[in-house]
Amino acid sequence: MRASPHALLAALLPLTLAAMVAACGSDDSAPPGSNPGAAGASQGGGGAGGGAAGAAASAGNGAAGAIGVPGTFCGLTTAAPAPALIAVPEGFCVRQYSATLETTPFVPRVIRIADDGDVFITAPAKATAGGAQGGKGAILVFPDDDHDGRADSQFVFAGGEPFDGSDCFAHDADPTDLACIHGLALHGGHVYFTRWNDVRRFTRAPGERKAKGASELVANLGMPMTAAEQAGYRYTHTIDVTKSGQMFATRGRFDTFSCKLDELTKGAVLGFSVAGPLPAATTVVADGFRNPMYVRCDAHDACYANELTGDSWQSIGGREKLVRVNNPTPGHYGYPCCVGPNVVAYAGGDCSKVDAELLSFPLGDTPFGLDFAPSTWPAPFAGAIFVAKHGTNGAWENADVVAVPTDPASGAPKGPETPFTRGFGRGEGTINGRPADVAFHPDGRLFLIDDTSGLILWIAPMDLKTPEGW
Repeated sequence: MRASPHALLAALLPLTLAAMVAACGSDDSAPPGSNPGAAGASQGGGGAGGGAAGAAASAGNGAAGAIGVPGTFCGLTTAAPAPALIAVPEGFCVRQYSATLETTPFVPRVIRIADDGDVFITAPAKATAGGAQGGKGAILVFPDDDHDGRADSQFVFAGGEPFDGSDCFAHDADPTDLACIHGLALHGGHVYFTRWNDVRRFTRAPGERKAKGASELVANLGMPMTAAEQAGYRYTHTIDVTKSGQMFATRGRFDTFSCKLDELTKGAVLGFSVAGPLPAATTVVADGFRNPMYVRCDAHDACYANELTGDSWQSIGGREKLVRVNNPTPGHYGYPCCVGPNVVAYAGGDCSKVDAELLSFPLGDTPFGLDFAPSTWPAPFAGAIFVAKHGTNGAWENADVVAVPTDPASGAPKGPETPFTRGFGRGEGTINGRPADVAFHPDGRLFLIDDTSGLILWIAPMDLKTPEGW
């Protein structure tokens, strides 16, 4: 659970005069180029049409400039409007990918996109610590075969059995039981996923939307397998893999309020190879974590994770951390003994040897999923690390997407963050939603999932062209 340390970032994505005029008479507002949804439109609403710059367009299209020219993603007149309160910067559009589905993917927690364009999402049945619940306990696939900018259907690739309420470790006894699924990765013709204590994989050929055959055990994650021990751990592991087949898996734990040396290795990132014999032996590549989340590897094979640190550490300098997990030597981040280098949380540990994070976020912002923008995106977002912030506990403040600039040569984050979306959160002026993960499509669009509302959205630069054949 996350604390609520500070107020929402101000002056986010200002409206131009034209958009203000277009928004008159409505309680909702959005910057031009941001969202074709009419002010006050419900999520999943339809009605696409052309818009003229500087004026409100026809029904289903609000702010000026929201519709791009033919041949671009933003120019797809068949694409579904996103909720009107969702706003993105000038020069971008946002659409709802899941608008026409009969059922929404409740608790979409992790998203990955296959090279063939199919959108894969894990939806755990077990409730998460953040309160999201009601998922299918499955890997879901959302294709867009007719290229209209919205998902045609929802396939259950694997899983989907009802959750019986028992502990996650009990579900591991049946390899087909995905009640506690969470992490997801696509690599080398396989679909990898996590459960309580294991990483498993299915073989997949391009275009396949239903798993064929049984899953294969890839690695065990060292989780306790008894009711007495499992209470201190989280099942919400995440995974990613480098081009060479080195996989990394996160292992989170819950709060503790004293420094004991055996506690330092509970929250960790494990590394193992998926290119050799399986199941693979694991090695701890970084430890001293409370809850490392959403590990992700970039084009340079540098892998990062967001560490969600002690909830009660506001007064001693606590913050959320972006860290690199595959360093030349194992990393040590100090939880629960140390807030950071030379900063003690609870007496008993040596904080002089604790590694520093690459970038910090305010405590309680709860940075979740991340991915890396292509170099073709417009400045200042080209090559940036996009981060989905889940927001503070209860109020969901700062629940939006931000962009972190990177060094063009190395891809390393150099901060500070730049707000990219507005409209998530709880209460008036929001959609009552929380971003959980982001992923860039091979065609250049940014996909975003919300584990509270069940939304799947995509965002594109206004001039991003559709592939040939669309």
